[in-house]
Order: sequence, then structure tokens, then C-alpha cells
Amino acid sequence: IFIFFFIITASNIFARRISKLITSTYFRKASFDAGRQDSINKILHYVIYTIGILIALQTLGIDLSALMAGGAILAVGIGFGIQNLVTNFVAGILILLEQPIKKGDFIEVGKDVFGVVTDIAIRNTTIKTLDNVFILIPNSKFITENITNWTYKEMLIKVKLSVNIPFSADINFIQTLLLDISRKTPDVLSTPEPSVQFEMISTGFIFNIFVWINDPFIYGTLKSKLYFSIADELKKNDI
Repeated sequence: IFIFFFIITASNIFARRISKLITSTYFRKASFDAGRQDSINKILHYVIYTIGILIALQTLGIDLSALMAGGAILAVGIGFGIQNLVTNFVAGILILLEQPIKKGDFIEVGKDVFGVVTDIAIRNTTIKTLDNVFILIPNSKFITENITNWTYKEMLIKVKLSVNIPFSADINFIQTLLLDISRKTPDVLSTPEPSVQFEMISTGFIFNIFVWINDPFIYGTLKSKLYFSIADELKKNDI
């Protein structure tokens, strides 16, 4: 029994040491982002830990083939009771392997959850919202439902603003004004550069402004800052 627990503990420590070693050596040379590093480390940890458990069971003289057969029978009996647990477990493995989302991604889940992935565990994924609230979401939700990953390939986020301009205004002047405000606003990236599109004619001239940022947590603040600046400039020009 002592050897059994020793092997399990040693496997856990060994898995953590291997993960740190790979992070400090291989990942520094490879062009892997933090999210992919986290996924590889967790998969490696689970594999080493599982092997350690199997070796530990063998030290107790437990026949693994008999254990698996008994486990299969037991799984049939309690399968309905732990169906959600198993579903989330399998979904967590798939997320770590396929990486539709990864640690550090800025995602949107439904219409209510909007934030950054801080951790992907076996049963659930932790999201930190723009309000600094941590939400635990079952992994199965990321497999069965539509998820918007704003930073799937790169950490660039497009911010869209709409402005309704009265018919009396000069549309060419408005375009120049909106572009100038966007370019001068701090935290707005110069590449990709800001753009202004004439969307439609409705109750006025509808313009859309598009700017890019690389920090998801300033999304709401930046929109507010831009709207304040636009409102001030329009007022200065009697529009």
C-alpha cells in the first residue's frame, strides 16, 4: 500500500517537473503561444499520471484486464447517473487535443458570457469576463453549441462603432474626421489601420468605424473613449 501511494505521488511530481522542463526548454525555442503550451502540458501530465496509476495498481497485484472488465460492467450500471460527468470529461480531452479554444483566447458564449479563457480543466472551463467575474462553464457546452472565438488565430480584436450623422453634414468631412479621431486614440493599433465605411442612408447618414486592439479587457473602455471623442468633435463643428 505504501508503494502504491508512493508511485502515485511520484507520478504526479514527475509530471509537473516534466511540464516545467519542457516549458523552460522546448517551448522557448518553438513558436507556441501560451494557450497551446498549456494544452500540451496538461495532456502530458494526464498521460504520465495515468501510467503511474496503472503501474501502482499492478504493484498491489490487481489484474488490470479483470479491473477493466469489472469497470465496464460497473459503468453500465451507473452510466446514466454520471452521464454528464463523462460527457464533460470527454469534451475536456477533445478541447485540449483539437484546441477550438485555448488558454488566453477571447471568446463569446451565447449572449451573456464574454471574456478570456483562464483555465481548461477536465470537467469545466473557466472564463474571466470583462467585469472581472470568473464563470465555470461545462466543457460539453463548447462541443455542442456555437462558440465565437475572437482570437482563434491571433490576438487581434476588431471594435465596431456606428454613428448617425444628420443630412446637413458633409460626408467627406465626416469620413476624414472619424479617421483622424480613430488614429489619434491611444490603444488603437495602426496595423491593421482604422477604417470608416458609409453603411446606409436612414434617419441620417450611418457611418461605421472599425478599429483594432490587442487587449480584450479594454474593449468596452475603448468604445466609450471613442464615442466621447466623436461627440466632442461633432459638437465643435456644429454637427
